[in-house]
Amino acid sequence: MFTHSIYCPYCNSEITEDWSDYITSSDVVDEDRQMGCEIEHSIECEEYTCPGCKKTFRVYGSVWEYPEGAYNYHELNTEQLED
Repeated sequence: MFTHSIYCPYCNSEITEDWSDYITSSDVVDEDRQMGCEIEHSIECEEYTCPGCKKTFRVYGSVWEYPEGAYNYHELNTEQLED
């Protein structure tokens, strides 16, 4: 559920990673939905190194599950840390 692709902000290489090790918090967004709870998992990785160009960047965003235990949506962003 937490394996998603991002693109390196330097070389634009596609990187597929399991982001579960980078979950900083999990919150119930809506517990009264028709199929149960919607949960948002916040992802924060301060220093991720691209396997292609070896430059370091930040990855952050969220992964949502709805119903609980099922992938619903993700929004992961990258931010350059080097010039």
